[in-house]
Amino acid sequence: MPADLSFRGARSTDRFYTRIHESMLVHATQKALPPGKRFFLKWLQAKFTGSNSGLAVLDAGCGGHALNALSCQQQGFGEVHAIDLNRDAVERVRQACPGIAIVRGSLMSMPYADARFDLVVCAGVAHHTPDVGRSMAEIFRVLKPGGTAYISIYSFHKSGFEYFVRGLRQLGHVVPFDAIHRAFSGITFVNNFILDHMYVPVLWVFSADEVRAVIAQCGGRVTAEYPIDYGIPSVPGLSRLLFGDGLIRVYECTKDR
Repeated sequence: MPADLSFRGARSTDRFYTRIHESMLVHATQKALPPGKRFFLKWLQAKFTGSNSGLAVLDAGCGGHALNALSCQQQGFGEVHAIDLNRDAVERVRQACPGIAIVRGSLMSMPYADARFDLVVCAGVAHHTPDVGRSMAEIFRVLKPGGTAYISIYSFHKSGFEYFVRGLRQLGHVVPFDAIHRAFSGITFVNNFILDHMYVPVLWVFSADEVRAVIAQCGGRVTAEYPIDYGIPSVPGLSRLLFGDGLIRVYECTKDR
């Protein structure tokens, strides 16, 4: 079973993500794309090399930065859609990115027709929803048969890093988010990595086997998978002990019907 590290009690997802994504966007603009967004862009450019004008893409959980949706727009997709639960994120994307058709809604009940999209991107989001299986089922519901789903999920279950995150979250019960964010949001690693793991209200952690099982139950089929490269040197045996199947692991999927 995946590990549920979610906070219990009232925590504002909207407020948390608004602050994190505002800082992430500044970092991406001033320096470079975060590793996960850079990995996706490289994958997208290698996967969709021809004319994409006839293709429709959905960024499921785009956040206030909508960086993956923007990458798809730059890659020439004919329709670029996005959905996010955060009201502030939706308003920001609607104003700053007029070419992206964005709606406010939950990944667990998306307002799109069956088999609507050629590509569905859900990058680092499903593990922050209360029901990951339901969110995955929705991803494959709106994906066309033969289409592609790009799903990245925390896959460090039962690793050293899981226990590090558990420690961070215990600290998060004591130290207010506002104090840490004010002090350290200007540091890319702290904002994009530490604060996200430390304070995000809903957090599930999987192993690769557990993710594959959920995808299969939802009608998807994994065609390729790989951990995102964070520039951490790989040491055989030790890396798996420390990081499991990947801090974030990408599952490239399709559905047959």
